[in-house]
Amino acid sequence: AAKSLEEKLKSCGVPHEVHIYPGCSHAFMNTSPEALKNQGAIDLAWSRFATWMARFL
Repeated sequence: AAKSLEEKLKSCGVPHEVHIYPGCSHAFMNTSPEALKNQGAIDLAWSRFATWMARFL
């Protein structure tokens, strides 16, 4: 699904970044107690998110 979304965004000229986090499931950044935790991936994703937001907003 991520690759399909990336192709559609690219074809429309929409600024975007798509990152795949191996070993992480959908919504891996959730703080719910039952979510599997990969703190390294979570930290990297938040860092990328903050950088993207600062760049485009």
